[in-house]
Amino acid sequence: MTNADLVSKCEELKHRLATDEYKHLIDVILGGIGRFIQKISRNPTPVPFWYSAIILALSILATSFLTSILLNEFYQIRLDRLPSEITLVTLTLVGTIILKIHLDATFDIWRNKLIDAVETSQDLADIQRWFATVCNVRKQLFLSLPLGLLFGIYAIVFVSIVRGGFFGVGPTILDIVVSIQVFLGLYYVFLFANLSIRLRRYHFRLFTIDPRRSETIQQLSGLLFNYVYGIAFFVATITLVLSIFAVMTLFNIVLLFILGWAPIIIAFILNQYSLSRIIIRSKWQMLNKVQKRIEALHSEQDIVEKDVIEATTRLLDFQDRIWASRNSVLDINSVLGFINSLLLPLFTFLLGNLDTIVGFLFK
Repeated sequence: MTNADLVSKCEELKHRLATDEYKHLIDVILGGIGRFIQKISRNPTPVPFWYSAIILALSILATSFLTSILLNEFYQIRLDRLPSEITLVTLTLVGTIILKIHLDATFDIWRNKLIDAVETSQDLADIQRWFATVCNVRKQLFLSLPLGLLFGIYAIVFVSIVRGGFFGVGPTILDIVVSIQVFLGLYYVFLFANLSIRLRRYHFRLFTIDPRRSETIQQLSGLLFNYVYGIAFFVATITLVLSIFAVMTLFNIVLLFILGWAPIIIAFILNQYSLSRIIIRSKWQMLNKVQKRIEALHSEQDIVEKDVIEATTRLLDFQDRIWASRNSVLDINSVLGFINSLLLPLFTFLLGNLDTIVGFLFK
């Protein structure tokens, strides 16, 4: 493929990302709710996505409450669960908004910054396949619906056993819907992990003298670090829910933090490794050019000539400068950000067990 063909393909993908051709499931759901609100309110102005997300959350709560009212589920154990239901739906609301923002930012960064920096048609085709997977609504529904249904039923049965009674049909519906949303979020978590793995093979046009200072690398670093924060929020949400509903023993607490911190640590290491591979590959492209220039210089002219020696010295100094440039974007800010992402699940655990902790401190 010629350079003109590559540019044409880049423009084609950028156009797809800017139109409705590539729409992920979150966009489909919130967009549908927004159009419905516009229709019933007869307002031509598009509804903000966060407004649609709030309407979705309120609809889930209303369905649960109305079902309980119709089935006369007013026993005490059902009433005691109302604050927990509101907490669950609020967490999924915040998670939906964060996921929407992250997906939109991903589309925007690739469309405006990264696609034009892709050097090969193979890499461009690969990232196009990734976006097609992100926007495969049928696949997302096929995976999230049955898994959410099974896990929602399991959750309500487990919590009912722990609390000593069945909460009702209303809470069961709510748990199933929330579980579907959780598995939908988990689907995107794995997709971004897959993107991080793909990136290590990509070739980008970078500032080859010091690739880590390229805008492309900085954009990729920010994108991938947002992914780490997304995992941290997801883990923190699960930690808070388990802290509220599960029985916390010392073993469960240790296991919770091992399983909770593991994906954050793995994602951070994986992102740093992928960025490092991109940087090193770019450095070697320039190093090979410099080495070939030195070899050509020596083969074409007498090696003992003063001009040849001076030119060789300059090229070797240039090579040393490239070689000495850093191979990663890891710095104090990224380390502190990583530590903050680990503290988020810890904070939610403390928040979920605040009564127990206060009772222990002041007994």
